[in-house]
Amino acid sequence: MKVWLVHVPFNADTLTDQLYEAALLCIDERSRARVRRFYHGEDRWRCLIGRVLPRVLLTDRGIVSNDIQIGSTASGKPFIESPVLDPPLSFNVTHDSGCVAMAFDDGAQDEKIGMDLMRVHIPPGETVTSFVGIMSDQLTQRERLHLASLHDPSGAAEGLFKYWTLKEAYTKALGFGLGLDFSRIEYNVDHTGIVDGGDVLVDGAPLSGWEFHGFHFTKGPDRYLGMVAKSTSQSGVKVSWTDLSGCDWAEEVSALDILGRAIPFA
Repeated sequence: MKVWLVHVPFNADTLTDQLYEAALLCIDERSRARVRRFYHGEDRWRCLIGRVLPRVLLTDRGIVSNDIQIGSTASGKPFIESPVLDPPLSFNVTHDSGCVAMAFDDGAQDEKIGMDLMRVHIPPGETVTSFVGIMSDQLTQRERLHLASLHDPSGAAEGLFKYWTLKEAYTKALGFGLGLDFSRIEYNVDHTGIVDGGDVLVDGAPLSGWEFHGFHFTKGPDRYLGMVAKSTSQSGVKVSWTDLSGCDWAEEVSALDILGRAIPFA
């Protein structure tokens, strides 16, 4: 499993209109239409880089750009429709604020992978307590009690987002996205804080055959949490959290590097 993490510099001197138009030529027409639907420039760039990433991954492996077709399931999860790869390649893209990321893995035909990335941020006008209250219908009772036991607001905020990224990554791996009620998923941790390990339950039953790889990092003033959920052939469940600097499976790449490696359709 690997993760590419792209920091996006939102300034017109770096991400120029010329670069934007050139990058659009490197994705299919359906993706171009999707990118252009966004009103705000930052949203367009996040979507565009997210669409470019899997194509760069494949062209880096020697696949001709015109031969690449990225399809999507009925629920909207992207997958490599063409060419047929052996072994198969699973990927998932996520973005938030100034970062875009892609998790990918060469694995078995039925392997599932999902990723979520979020900036730890409480909306203006909300406190940690009030925001947890807003999100409470997506948490289990045990999770709500755990967050209430954390008297440090920053710790409670990070705990909430760790719950959320784990649940989101798992549902994205399944292909459901926000179509699955997050309160059906419970991440059990001890009440001293969110730690490595911990059981994951779905509908009250222990989950098995999954790995959850969490990471955290700070970029400028912003704190981010990321999570990759991956199905495995092993029994049980593994959950880990580590600083990005300690992730040998994560690579930080610049937006200009990724866009420079993108190959347009012939």
